[in-house]
Amino acid sequence: MGFNPNKAFDVPALNIAEKLPYPTVGIDFITGKRVDLQQPKKESKVVYDKQATPLEQIQFDYALLDELEKKRLERSMRGYQMQQAADLAALPQYSQAIFDMASKTRGLDYQLGLAADIFSPTRQQARIASAGSTEADRDRAMAAQAMGAAAMRGRYQGKNIGIA
Repeated sequence: MGFNPNKAFDVPALNIAEKLPYPTVGIDFITGKRVDLQQPKKESKVVYDKQATPLEQIQFDYALLDELEKKRLERSMRGYQMQQAADLAALPQYSQAIFDMASKTRGLDYQLGLAADIFSPTRQQARIASAGSTEADRDRAMAAQAMGAAAMRGRYQGKNIGIA
């Protein structure tokens, strides 16, 4: 015989309401009646008819449900068509509002991007470095011009002096 976990521990079923020293009364939310929790709960059994439902009754119920479903579908389609007509009528106003909002958003996005580009620390460092390199380039250009001018002039050599 194998291990049965239901019989492994011999624990009796506890009814907490029996252990309480005061009466316990509550409300059954299904029926709305007051119930005493210390009383044992009565189990209700569902009783089914022993006879099958006649086929005519099933067909009648199905036809009735089918008719109700058709009416609900028609009502839903009419509501959908009315909503679609209202949406189409309001489309010019919607599109104008969306266009205005998009253009304002695009302008704000451009301004924020421009401000971030101008005032970001990386851009400021790049401008400082660019200004420094521009000054160095200018100084190098002036030195190259002076060297070029010196190279172009002729050499004069007289009896006692030489000018290069």
